[in-house]
Amino acid sequence: MLKPLTLVAVGLSLALSGAALAKEKIDFMFPAPVDGKLTMEMTRVIKQFNDSQQDVEVRGIFTGNYDTTKIKAESAQKAGQPPALVIMSANFTTDLALKDEILPMDELFKYGDQKAGDFLHKEFWPAMHKNAQVMGTTYAIPFHNSTPILYYNKTMFDRAGIKQPPQTGRAAGRCQKADRREQRPVGIMLPSTNDDYGGWIFSALVRANGGKYFNEDYPGEVYYNSPTAIGALRFWQDLIYKDKVMPSGVLNSKQISAAFFSGKLGMAMLSTGALGFMRENSKDFELGVAMLPAKEQRAVPIGGASPVSFKGINDAQKKAAYQFLTYLVSPEVNGAWSRFTGYSRRARRHTIRRR
Repeated sequence: MLKPLTLVAVGLSLALSGAALAKEKIDFMFPAPVDGKLTMEMTRVIKQFNDSQQDVEVRGIFTGNYDTTKIKAESAQKAGQPPALVIMSANFTTDLALKDEILPMDELFKYGDQKAGDFLHKEFWPAMHKNAQVMGTTYAIPFHNSTPILYYNKTMFDRAGIKQPPQTGRAAGRCQKADRREQRPVGIMLPSTNDDYGGWIFSALVRANGGKYFNEDYPGEVYYNSPTAIGALRFWQDLIYKDKVMPSGVLNSKQISAAFFSGKLGMAMLSTGALGFMRENSKDFELGVAMLPAKEQRAVPIGGASPVSFKGINDAQKKAAYQFLTYLVSPEVNGAWSRFTGYSRRARRHTIRRR
């Protein structure tokens, strides 16, 4: 029979071991449907992190598109259950910061050995910095970022005698040579609905025309009437009515990818984040990838999403969020995510040199 002192020791030992095994639980919202390959891959990443250490348990919540992700994250915060990390559209960072709904990243990085701004500038491409900062304060860390890109059917190009993808806007309009086997022109499609990054593609065309679509220091100011914006819109219009290489009407990315995969379309302006999807589904022809055609300059906007942290989480959750965030953006995890999806990887010094 155990003596009372022994019983106390056993009980204390069990209590301490239980405390040691308890993990800090945090919610992580990710903008993807509950099914699909992105969700499966992120589920794998979360499980790999949870299994790799004894301090933090991340619960992945898959929230649909960027707009519904913002709504669900804000609703959770108002209900007193703020998510510790959310992969949030870069378009929303300024709005959330001005509404005082998200934490400056230094609130998480105080658990590390450097400031969030120093980490951002040291580890990531300069083009990614503005999307992560508001008035000089770092509110996000790049992870799931992308740019517009031109996908083209290289097999169709070869049959039509076109040696390379168009380098300029006018060259894109002149891609009227017919695929000799299919007897149809090598056409192009751009998404035109604003919930399907039509505005993002238009911003890329404005940049290619030498201008900017909006004031980067004050995003509420949009340059609708600038010569470069009007010129970009005229280029879009000419593809339909003058060059006749793009159908009229509203186009979304699902229509565009379906036409592309079925061999009825030669070129598509979509996101680098679709690269894995495009590669997987281009089974019957050789897929080509190129920069967007340019008129005055080679320039595209940064898009996609980045992790932000909502106000209302406690210190233990902040520390846990920091641990998972730095895991996500580590060269190994971020590099694997980039290869799987097409979303950009971390920085130049983490790019593998090929001999």
